[in-house]
Amino acid sequence: MVNNVESQSAPTYEIYITHALIPPWKEILEKGQMETWAPRSNQRIRHVYARPVGPFVQSLDKFYWKLRWTKLPGKAITLFEVLRSRIILMLKPKFIYPKNSYTKQDVLIDIPDLYFLSNLKSIAIHRLAAESTKNFVVLTTSSSYINERLLQRDLDKLPRQKVVAGRVLQSREKKFMSGSFRLYSPDVLFETMKNLKGYRSWLAEDLALGHLISQKEFNFMNLKSVDIGSISELESLTSNTLKETVHFRVKSGSLLKRNDVEIMLALHKKLQELDAI
Repeated sequence: MVNNVESQSAPTYEIYITHALIPPWKEILEKGQMETWAPRSNQRIRHVYARPVGPFVQSLDKFYWKLRWTKLPGKAITLFEVLRSRIILMLKPKFIYPKNSYTKQDVLIDIPDLYFLSNLKSIAIHRLAAESTKNFVVLTTSSSYINERLLQRDLDKLPRQKVVAGRVLQSREKKFMSGSFRLYSPDVLFETMKNLKGYRSWLAEDLALGHLISQKEFNFMNLKSVDIGSISELESLTSNTLKETVHFRVKSGSLLKRNDVEIMLALHKKLQELDAI
């Protein structure tokens, strides 16, 4: 039960933005997010990333990831990942606080940044977030734009414990949180990270974690999230939609040709104009 003093105070939070510090994500971070809603001066933001790898290793990793979703090789890869799942759950990468970083709060997870290790990276980030002293932690990605004013408004309405919120999706009978926008009270993560039995590391990381969390008695709450894939899609959004959306998932084009930065800058301008009215 939340006491009266706590319920009257504004809830505190911090935002963990997960990156891959390689193109196109590094450009989206630096020219999109950091020029709009997530400037260096925002002390609530923590950038979290693993060690970038060279182009050759990247190409091997992408090839592995592509094979994973094909029919026959995909079955063999899934079997391999099922067999290695116990190892993944046992590993606990180090957290490094680099001197040359975007903010003083940045964290480097001491593993190569690979699709192959995406579940290990995800678990490490959630273990880090479980140690937060804030009322809430938000986990998001490079292609996300968060309206913090609306986020604060929604947090004011939430209980302080057992909260799982954000972009709630459904996979068969299980709910899970999209990796683009996840919000937790730290007690959820602390309890979940204590016992990872049942974590299916051969699934996509957000689906694997969602399946695990949905087995417990937590409160799943959907916060408004909208996809924007182009400037024309942005232009088609009504003023009411723009003013009431907490999270925008800006995702355009292929890995070789993204337009996220232009869309993010245009979105920011529109929201500023609406706020001025």
